[in-house]
Amino acid sequence: MKIKVLTWIGLPVLAVLIFIGGMYLGATLTYYANGASYTKEHVDNGRYYLYALKSLEVDKDTSKAISMLRNGLYAKIAIVGLQLDVPANNRDKDLIEAFYQETIAYLKDNGGLFDTYNEMIDGKKVAKPVPYSSLLQDFAKKNHIDIKEE
Repeated sequence: MKIKVLTWIGLPVLAVLIFIGGMYLGATLTYYANGASYTKEHVDNGRYYLYALKSLEVDKDTSKAISMLRNGLYAKIAIVGLQLDVPANNRDKDLIEAFYQETIAYLKDNGGLFDTYNEMIDGKKVAKPVPYSSLLQDFAKKNHIDIKEE
């Protein structure tokens, strides 16, 4: 009698647990699969901006194009930076770190790594680093990359 009761209670509970586990596993795998492609897309777009910016600045094309490309690059740095703080797979982390290292090296050589904006505090202008600059400087400190301001 006890075995029949345990069977009638245990098997449905086991079935529900297996169902919930499968749903959780499916959701987790979907999240990681979508996150990986999302991160790679932003890194690739960021690299596009970086390479286009290099060719424009070397060829001395229009300053407006350079400004637009730099702003696009800075936006990608910020978007990808959010992915670096979230637990992700090693592939995403490696992609982001390589992208940040390339960007730091470029901005260090061509200016822009230490950009600031002015904020009024108590009637005085105070220079503060722009968000993308702070992200890159923090990354450089964590990874022991020399970025001394000249």
